[in-house]
Amino acid sequence: MKKRFAKIVAIMLTAAVVAGGIDSYAVGAKKAPQLDSKIIEIQKGSTTKLKVKNADKSAKITWKTSKKAVVQIVKKNKAIVVLKGMKKGKAKVTAIYKVKSVTKKMTCKIKVFKGPSVKKPTAEPVVVPPTEVPTVAPTAEPTPVPTPVPTFKVVTANEAIVEKNIPSDYDKMKSGVEYGTFIINDRYYSNITNSERTVNIVLPAGYDESKEYPVVYMMHGIGCSKEMFGTDINGSAIARIYSNLQAEGKCSEMIIVFPGIRVADGPENNTHSVENYKNYDNFREDLIDNLMPHMEENYAVATGRENTAVCGWSMGGREALYIGLSRPDLFGYVAGYCPAFGLLPYTNPGVGKYEPGLLFVPDSDGEIIELPDEYRDNIYVQVSAGIYDDVVKGEPMRYHKALTAGNIPHIYNEYPSGHSDGVFNPGFYVFIMNAFQ
Repeated sequence: MKKRFAKIVAIMLTAAVVAGGIDSYAVGAKKAPQLDSKIIEIQKGSTTKLKVKNADKSAKITWKTSKKAVVQIVKKNKAIVVLKGMKKGKAKVTAIYKVKSVTKKMTCKIKVFKGPSVKKPTAEPVVVPPTEVPTVAPTAEPTPVPTPVPTFKVVTANEAIVEKNIPSDYDKMKSGVEYGTFIINDRYYSNITNSERTVNIVLPAGYDESKEYPVVYMMHGIGCSKEMFGTDINGSAIARIYSNLQAEGKCSEMIIVFPGIRVADGPENNTHSVENYKNYDNFREDLIDNLMPHMEENYAVATGRENTAVCGWSMGGREALYIGLSRPDLFGYVAGYCPAFGLLPYTNPGVGKYEPGLLFVPDSDGEIIELPDEYRDNIYVQVSAGIYDDVVKGEPMRYHKALTAGNIPHIYNEYPSGHSDGVFNPGFYVFIMNAFQ
């Protein structure tokens, strides 16, 4: 009877495996891959190893460090890397493990400490046998010294460079300039729409997986799509502006991302409704929870607020300012070009709508934008307006005054244009000259 029962169980397990009902790491399967350490402390100047245990021989493993200035990967051997502590601080080292259709991201927290300074001996050291080493009781319990968490400083408006006379060919194709590469309709999964969404990406010329690039997320206006910024170099002034500046050494290398910021799958029928506006506001969570992790897993992305920027035009400008100013812990560089109504309480007679204000400060008159003290002087904020803009009218100026009331350093500039690329092209030019410096 026992033998018959064991045979039945074996047949059932085999059937379950064939049907895909048992996890790939279940009965009789290999153990799941994992890092041999989740937290490592290392002294500055020292090295240590980090390994992916239970790695499949056919797996592709990509290693990244969040802060090269703190810890560097000095040697790679597929499942094993050698790490070196560069300076005191905290960082993360991530292994992106891919085998067949499975991708797993594993992270180890690294803490680099300075360690005691050691003086060179003036004479030969006296060697004491281990059995004779005296045990000395401490005279007092040492007081633990907390390790300060570094706050990375970004360029603010007070330190920014603003060219008053932008060259007339700043957005044109130029001979001798190597332009970046477009990736069209890359896909990522959104847990808001429960579906795949698409994004266009511009990789810098000479893109190298071994490097880490800061990222700019640039957002389109209401009723538009990510394609408004082009799908190739010939049709994208934004991509040309970046490549021209980078070739002149006037901006850092970076990745530019053009997402679709209306987080809904259905058609945009009721464009100017508060309900539709909320589809755009929901992009904050979609960006943070879904798109940014996708970029970190699949591209050579430098992480941290000092390496992350958000900007946009019209409704995209509203969302960029909302996202950046509500989450300054994640975004160090923020810009809105012709930003739409909605950050402060308003009634828009043109569309007959009212909103209470995404950045409304409680117990205020609604004419102030504030930031926590630790970010007020540690963020780059830019608002660009069109002198002849008859769509958002004086709202960019209102935001400028609200930022001033909140004592937030920022750049406010106007261009002789309407609600158009005559604002977001030169505005972007100024923005990326100052981002990631």
